[in-house]
Amino acid sequence: MRPTVVLVGDVVPDRKVAVASRGFDADKPTRADVAQVREWLGNAGYPTKVFDRVTDFISAVRDQPRDIIVYPLWRGGPSRNRSVSVPAACEEFGIAYIGGDAFVHIVTEDKSLSKVFVRKAGFQVPAEWLVLSDADLADFRPSERLRPPFVVKPQYSGSSIGVEEPSLCANDAQAARWAHELFRRRLAPVICEEFIRGDEISLCFIEEGGRIVARCVSTVLGRDGAYPYRDGVLTFDEKARDDDEQRIAAWPHPIDPMLWRYAESLVRLLGKTDVMRIDGRLTDTGFKVIELTQDPSLAIDSELVGGFNDSGMPPSVFLDRLIQSSCRNQAK
Repeated sequence: MRPTVVLVGDVVPDRKVAVASRGFDADKPTRADVAQVREWLGNAGYPTKVFDRVTDFISAVRDQPRDIIVYPLWRGGPSRNRSVSVPAACEEFGIAYIGGDAFVHIVTEDKSLSKVFVRKAGFQVPAEWLVLSDADLADFRPSERLRPPFVVKPQYSGSSIGVEEPSLCANDAQAARWAHELFRRRLAPVICEEFIRGDEISLCFIEEGGRIVARCVSTVLGRDGAYPYRDGVLTFDEKARDDDEQRIAAWPHPIDPMLWRYAESLVRLLGKTDVMRIDGRLTDTGFKVIELTQDPSLAIDSELVGGFNDSGMPPSVFLDRLIQSSCRNQAK
């Protein structure tokens, strides 16, 4: 008998409400998103239940049956710990859940901390300067440590929240201005990285016992079949708008097979992850990781689900594969 999949997230009526805040909580799922995921799960044979507020689930978690599995669709409040509450509560009360534990979410949520594990696994990463407080901007001159241009963005955000046209900075003055703006918007701390020119791809995978059992490489392709942002950044606005000129697609070229070995090394360092996205750029000197994501989005236009779908694994099959691997990971 298949478990009931409990979808937990702060659900909003439509996309406009989610996007309007431009804060840490701008990646909330919509009612249409949840309905689509429930349809896919139903096609795969799973009954579903929804908590459309994270706080409601936390209040009720103690009384939930143990023959369920929880999938966090979104991660909680506007703080750096927003991805931790659901898996931590599930673990406390012995309820199965999909994705990494609280430790994994803390690492992947923190763009600077994650580089420690990414490097240890064998990947390359861009050089950075971390700005922890607005007062630190007085001495913030990134060209003293980094090669321009720079990308300035929130340390803790996902879904390109806080990444806009001014995020790509040609000099120290531009970097300081945008960093100050992110502090003003309460999207701090701020990380400043060397900009990496090249094609951006996502290594997407399902793992079981530290071994990758399903994988794909996804990207954004324009009508010409090329990545459109080689010399720029994919902004929050670009991700949020409907654009018939671009689509999520499987990367059409081979990649270095060592990258998958590094990905498995990363999983062994972190422990149970179930599913992950490793975003980075391909350069003349190899692949450089920009960030890790325990992707909460199950939309067909997400890098994770969309990439697997374009690679020949439709959403219902992907979700079934993920749930089965997650259950086995927890059984171990």
